[in-house]
Amino acid sequence: SDLYDEYFASDYRMSAFDSYMLGVPLIYKFSIEGFDDIKLTASVDYYWTSNNDYVKNWYNEDNIKAVSTTIMFDYQF
Repeated sequence: SDLYDEYFASDYRMSAFDSYMLGVPLIYKFSIEGFDDIKLTASVDYYWTSNNDYVKNWYNEDNIKAVSTTIMFDYQF
């Protein structure tokens, strides 16, 4: 029947929501003697969710918003 969901949970922490992350990475490629293809990556990302009952119950906010940064060092050997 169309009146019932296929799955159901009484735990409000399992309520449906959408999350998104948008970021801008900067990648610098270089080499050092003995190591080829070295990459240094830095990014700034913005994360947010749609309105969520779980977040509202715990944090008294409608959704979560955050800014994060990442620095990563990769090399091939």
